[in-house]
Amino acid sequence: MHTKLLLAMIMVYLIPLCIVIRDAKNNDSISHVLSDPNNKITVLIAFLVFGVICLCYENDRNNMPCTLLLTSCLIGTYGSILYRPDHYSHNLFGFIALFSFYAYMLLTSVIYQNNILYVLFFVQTCIAAYLWTILNYKAKSIFAGEAGLIITFAIYYFYIHYLEVSK
Repeated sequence: MHTKLLLAMIMVYLIPLCIVIRDAKNNDSISHVLSDPNNKITVLIAFLVFGVICLCYENDRNNMPCTLLLTSCLIGTYGSILYRPDHYSHNLFGFIALFSFYAYMLLTSVIYQNNILYVLFFVQTCIAAYLWTILNYKAKSIFAGEAGLIITFAIYYFYIHYLEVSK
């Protein structure tokens, strides 16, 4: 069942991913693409479906702290989609999402005691530090930093699935 839910999450996630790829050249951040009025409803519906599937997947793993952290991450994601990046609420929800998946990575790294997870957590920390630095210097484009965070988390999440099914 885990693998089917993970595949369903990937299929739904392809919708916002295709939108981001399509609109990448015209935007300075993934946040701008996702919260664009032309994309917002489609992306929000896709992420709501994604969230339900993700929570079902986490429920099957039977780890309540991880489920709560991913729930918080989803709430942060929904909020950051609803508000434009120049609105203070977008930054608040973005921080909630970032903190939640960062805490999720820390918690699961400790639970699994796996060197690859520790390395991915370290990489995520470096990318977050880079993103924080360029935000403090008022960089125009943060697209690469946001993409790095998302890609690292996706690899991390898939690797946890691999660890689960290879037991």
